[in-house]
Amino acid sequence: MSNDSYYYLVNTLPMLQMGEEPVLDSEAFLDLVKGNLDETHARQLESIEPIPNGTGCCDIERHWLAWETYVRNIMLRERTDSAELVHRWHRHEDDVFPGVRRLVEEALNHENPLVRERLLDELRWNMLEGLRVTNEFDFGALVIYRLQLFLAEKWAGQDMELGMENLNRLVDKLVNDARDKRAVVE
Repeated sequence: MSNDSYYYLVNTLPMLQMGEEPVLDSEAFLDLVKGNLDETHARQLESIEPIPNGTGCCDIERHWLAWETYVRNIMLRERTDSAELVHRWHRHEDDVFPGVRRLVEEALNHENPLVRERLLDELRWNMLEGLRVTNEFDFGALVIYRLQLFLAEKWAGQDMELGMENLNRLVDKLVNDARDKRAVVE
């Protein structure tokens, strides 16, 4: 399939918004594009993961992997003072992304863990949006869509009320378990 035919495919994909439930889930997206891509590109798109796990199928994914590795290394250094842990978990960086360190540090300084995670994912989303400018209708646009779909699905599944119920249930269980243990000891 030539790159010219990606124009129609990319334009038919529903728009994604961070924090909104996507019209297509990952499975539906892959089913849709498989019929419009050659077998190699379909396999490559299916193999993409949001967490760095290899060398990447194309320039866009390799750029994503380098950027995400850089961000994760910043988070590692910010979250621990242990040189041993940094040495153990630090991953080789293929590139440096000026300005990203400050944005990651600002996100990590937020006291609310949910807000921290949201800010980091918004940073990821915006980086992918920046890549879209030079990859509007080629295979890279489909790679970007796949990565943003991961983020959209992650946040669409967030239910604050259910999360608070689960947290309260866990806290209640811990308190009751502690009371039971104390009663046995006394």
